[in-house]
Amino acid sequence: MSLAAFMLGHLGMNAKEAIDALLIIAPVVFPCNLDTKASPDLRLKNLISAIEDLLEARNIPTNTKMHNKSTSPRKCRVCVLS
Repeated sequence: MSLAAFMLGHLGMNAKEAIDALLIIAPVVFPCNLDTKASPDLRLKNLISAIEDLLEARNIPTNTKMHNKSTSPRKCRVCVLS
């Protein structure tokens, strides 16, 4: 699942909110500074941290399951085609 699809479908963000969040997350995960060569492990750590920050900003606990049978499904469904 792509990060944009996750934001649109699961988090219920609108397109502008998702774009704004991606513009914040992308430079954290993929820094443009040529002096900083980020390893895949560092990029993964930065991505996890950025997603946790996004969840906390939307008042969603970071340990929330993506599929929870006890809650009603969201109205917005997203299909990712590649």
